[in-house]
Amino acid sequence: MFEDETIEQSNMYEKIVERILDLLKEGELKPGDNLPSEKKLAQNFGVSRVTIRESLQVLELLGLIEKKKGASTEVISDRPIFKNIFSLSFDENTEETLLELYEIRILIEPEVVKRVAARELSDKKLADIEKALKKMKSQIEKGEAGRLEDITFHQAIIKAWGNNILTSFIISLIELQHKSRKITLTDRPEEAFRYHQEIYKAVVEGASEKASQAMKAHLKESMEVLQKRL
Repeated sequence: MFEDETIEQSNMYEKIVERILDLLKEGELKPGDNLPSEKKLAQNFGVSRVTIRESLQVLELLGLIEKKKGASTEVISDRPIFKNIFSLSFDENTEETLLELYEIRILIEPEVVKRVAARELSDKKLADIEKALKKMKSQIEKGEAGRLEDITFHQAIIKAWGNNILTSFIISLIELQHKSRKITLTDRPEEAFRYHQEIYKAVVEGASEKASQAMKAHLKESMEVLQKRL
């Protein structure tokens, strides 16, 4: 199924992800199947192994594959996690759903900001992140929670990665989560802003591990605040 599938060179890893998603949808790939080796996939798609690794990392974040001991990569699901997320309704605002959304963000966003910090970002992308940070500060100084600015900051970080597939997914997840009236920053907006400052500083400095740790700590604390309130 992967024989001689040479693809165009622009946005290569995204095209590979889309192709594998198609194979899952069509039933040609099923849970329990093993993907070919990175070397074999690279040969079949006519791309580098680095591109294949990027594609596999996206698929792993989507909850579709899992790397096993050795060189094998197993398909563990034929339904990307966003399939279920997009169908959620917050009419009931269930505690379990709200906390599960935080768990997903904790899995994904620290890895995203780690990759963002490791890259040389354009002036515009850095400016977008900084702008969201400054707007949040302004709102807090006015006595507001800065809820919208919090969302904008996270969106700017995610957009800076440049992965269209995961960008759309994560942004939709964040917006879906914030539709709940129970998700607010009214308790500790200053603390959220402090984390945002730390994350931004790490991104500017190219400190990928520091950025990742700050994002994880930020989301975990937000989740703990929510748990206490529910």
